[in-house]
Amino acid sequence: MQQALTDVLRPEEKAVLRLRGLYERHGYQKYRMGRFEEYGLYLEHKNFLTSENVITFTDLNGRLMALKPDVTLSIVKDAAAKGQTRRLYYIENVYRPAKDGTSFREISQAGLELVGDVTPHAAAEVVLLARESLATIHEAFLLTVNHIGFVDGFLEILSISAREKAALREAVSAKSGHTAREIALKNGLSEEETAFLTELPKLYGPISETLEKAKPYVRNEAMAEAVSALAGLAETLSALGKTERVVLDFTNLSDPAYYNGLTLTGHIEGVPYVVLSGGQYDRLIRRFRKEGGGIGFALYLDELSRLPGFATPFGVDVAVVYDPAKVSPVELAQNVQDLTQSGYSVWTGTALPEDLTYKTLVVMEGGADNA
Repeated sequence: MQQALTDVLRPEEKAVLRLRGLYERHGYQKYRMGRFEEYGLYLEHKNFLTSENVITFTDLNGRLMALKPDVTLSIVKDAAAKGQTRRLYYIENVYRPAKDGTSFREISQAGLELVGDVTPHAAAEVVLLARESLATIHEAFLLTVNHIGFVDGFLEILSISAREKAALREAVSAKSGHTAREIALKNGLSEEETAFLTELPKLYGPISETLEKAKPYVRNEAMAEAVSALAGLAETLSALGKTERVVLDFTNLSDPAYYNGLTLTGHIEGVPYVVLSGGQYDRLIRRFRKEGGGIGFALYLDELSRLPGFATPFGVDVAVVYDPAKVSPVELAQNVQDLTQSGYSVWTGTALPEDLTYKTLVVMEGGADNA
C-alpha cells in the first residue's frame, strides 16, 4: 500500500517526504505557521530579508499585515525562549519579488532552525543536515561553508574607517582580489595586509586543506576562533565520512549585523542559482532581546524545477478522449472505474491538452473503443 501511494507522487513531492524523514529522524519538529505576520516585524528587520519589498494589506482590525517573505524571523519571534533549545523544520511558502523584479512569486521552501544553545555539535549537525538535504535532491551537489569571523576578525585590526572596511568586505565577498588590492593601497595598508586581501579569493577547497593554507594569516583571537570552529567541523564530517562535496570558501560572507559564525551555501548541478543558504545568526536572536543563538538553512524547492525529472509534464497511464454526443456518462464512468480499479491513472476529456503525457490513448466514440 505504501509503495502504491508513493508511486503516484510527483518527484518534488517525493523529495519533500524524504526531507521530512531526514529532519524528523534527527529530532526536529514540524513548525506550522500562518501566511500573515504583522508588517512591523519585517520593517524592523528589513536588512535580514532578501528584499525590502513585501506584500502588505490592512486587516479588519486596522493592523498593517504582510504575506510572509521569510520563515526564520517568525521562528525566532515565536520559538526562542530562555533556557530552551528548539529544533524545528518547516515546509512552507513565502512571498518574494521575482528575480526580474517585476512581480511577486509564491516560493516553496524547506528548511530547519536550531534556536537556543548552539554547541559545536549542534552546529555540525545543521551543516550535516544541509549536506544530506542536498544529497537527497541530487547526487551532483556542492555545499560551501565558511566562518565569517575569519574575514571580520582581520578587518578589525585594520586602522581604516568603517566605510572602507565595508568596501573591502564587499570586494572580498565578490571574490575581487583586484578591487580589494586597490582599496588596500589607497588606504596605505601594509604589504602583508594587502597580500592577504589579494589572496583571500584563492583560499578555497576541501576544509582541512584550505585551513592549513589559512592558518599563517591568523592575526587575532577572532580569526583563531573561526579556524578552530572550522577545524572541529571538518573533524566531525571526516569521522562520519561526509567531507565529499563540502568545500570551504572564506569569501562566502553574510550580513554581520545578523550573522556571526558559520555560513552555508548550496548548489546543485543543472541549477544556475543558489538552492540552499543559511548560517549562524546569534546576533539576530539578540535583536529580539532573547538569549542563546540560532543556526539553520533554507532549501529553495522552486529552483529544483530546473532539474531533469522534477519539472515533469502532467502524465497518466491512460488518456481517454471521448465524444460526448456518442458516449454516455454511464459508459464513460464504467470504463474509468475499470481502469482505476486495475491500478491505472486515467485522464478523460474531449481533446488532449498539449502538456499531457500518457502511455496509452483510448478514443471512445460509442460502442467499440479504439486504443
